[in-house]
Amino acid sequence: WEDTMHQYVHYSGGTFEFMVEVPFMFFSLIAQFLMLNLFVMVIVEGYEVIDDDCRSKTEDDITPFQYHWSEFDPDASGYITVEQLPGLVKLLPPPLGCGGEDNPKLVQLIVKRVVEIPG
Repeated sequence: WEDTMHQYVHYSGGTFEFMVEVPFMFFSLIAQFLMLNLFVMVIVEGYEVIDDDCRSKTEDDITPFQYHWSEFDPDASGYITVEQLPGLVKLLPPPLGCGGEDNPKLVQLIVKRVVEIPG
C-alpha cells in the first residue's frame, strides 16, 4: 500500500502530497485495528469454547455413544439401518436416548427426530 501511495504522490506532482498521504494513513490504521481485533477475537473465542459447560457435557456423551454404536456397527462402517436405530436409542443415556427405559413413545419420538435430520 505504501508503494501505491507514493505513486499517487508522484502522479499528483507532489503538490497534493498531504491530501494523498492522509487517506492512506487512515486506511492503514483502520486495517491494522481490524486485524488486531480479529486476532484478539479468535483468542477470546477459543477460551470461551474451552470454558463452555455445554461442550464438556457433550464430550461426556460421546463415549457411551461410541460404545453403543459399536454394538450395532461392529465393522465400523459408520452406518446402521433405520431398523437398528430404535435399539440404539433405547441404550443411549439421556439426552441422546432413553437410558434403557422401555418407553415406545419416547423412542419413536427420538427416532422420528433423528430420521428427519437432513443429510
